[in-house]
Parts: sequence; C-alpha cells; structure tokens
Amino acid sequence: VYGQSKWEGESAVRDSGVDHVILRVSWLFGHGGANFVRTMRRLSTERPELRVVADQHGCPTPTRALAGVLLDLASRTTAPQWGTYHYAGQPATTWHQFAEEIIEGCRRDGGVVTERVVPIPTSEYPTPAERPAYSVLDCTKIGSALAIEAPSWRSALTDVLDRWRT
Repeated sequence: VYGQSKWEGESAVRDSGVDHVILRVSWLFGHGGANFVRTMRRLSTERPELRVVADQHGCPTPTRALAGVLLDLASRTTAPQWGTYHYAGQPATTWHQFAEEIIEGCRRDGGVVTERVVPIPTSEYPTPAERPAYSVLDCTKIGSALAIEAPSWRSALTDVLDRWRT
C-alpha cells in the first residue's frame, strides 16, 4: 500500500505536465526525529543483544545531505533536467550491517551494553507492512544528469553521532 501510494503520487505529478523533479530516497537518518540510528543508539544502552534483519539491502541516506541537495536544486538558476531521480547514501548495506556500524560508533561514548548484534531473517521480525529484500537505489542518473554525487552514509553517521555527543 505504501509503495503503491507513492507510485500514484509520482504518476499524478508526471501526468500533470508540470516541470518537476521527483527525488526517490531511502532509509533516511539524521540527528533529529525518529530514525533507525536513534533507535539503535538507545537500544545499545538497554540490551546486551540486538537482533537485526540481515536479508534486506538498501542505502541509508543522511537527511542533512538530502536537505543540501534539495536546496541546491531549488536555487539553480537554470532548470534542471526534469524527471525522476534516485538519491541515496552509498554504499549499499543491510540493516544488520548498518546496526553494527552504529553500535561501534556509539562505543566511543561509553554506556553501551550491547555485546552482540545478531543477524536474523526478515521472517523472524514480522512487521505490518511487507518490506522489500532489495531496495538499493541506483544513483547513476542523478550524478550524470545533475552532477549530484551520492553521499557516504558512513561519514554522515559519524557526524550524527558526534552531534549527539556535544
């Protein structure tokens, strides 16, 4: 339902005939709001073991980088090539691998009680909405057409964790 409603919204924009840029993003994280990084950070101080899905692949995308791209596109004096683009952090990873990097980054702060991040299949973590096993976004088009590079989620993760330290 979620994916279908997004597709219908995109189609309505395209079909309207207006000049547009649709930016598809995935796995958003940042220092504000609820997100996977904040949840893993909190759980790392509460649980000795975390069980995290290891068979779903995607691209964590830093919200700060996304905001920068949106501002860049809005401020361009010449119209960009209109259309639909993917913008996501690189490289691709799994929720489990992402969680391991988050926990490792949190260890610098102390207070981490998590000793193990256990990989589990999606079937062991049922959710109301089905999630795709492979949601990696190819960002080649946005790079070649708009000269926008995909951000490194690893360096952004370090920045987010550092901001929480201060």
